[in-house]
Amino acid sequence: MQLMTNELAERIPELYRQNSKGDDAIVYAKLFLPNSWEWYITEYDNEDMCFGLIFGLDMKLGYFSIKELEGFNINIKRDENFKVTTVREIKKTNTRY
Repeated sequence: MQLMTNELAERIPELYRQNSKGDDAIVYAKLFLPNSWEWYITEYDNEDMCFGLIFGLDMKLGYFSIKELEGFNINIKRDENFKVTTVREIKKTNTRY
């Protein structure tokens, strides 16, 4: 499965467009490693780099590379049923932290 489609890339704001929004930033996509890490995309540079909420060893906002995730050769997927929401809602509904 392609983690970033052209259609999705067109909807996601460029990097730094949601800086001032904090937890009210819009999340456009969820990538995940089943039963493990999750990456929620809020911004994208239209080439490779994303910014968003990351649930891994801890919860943090940060940058991540689509190419790097695809290059890990592990079963990272895009949640095709993900509904656009806010960082605040993701934090509120995620029970891992």
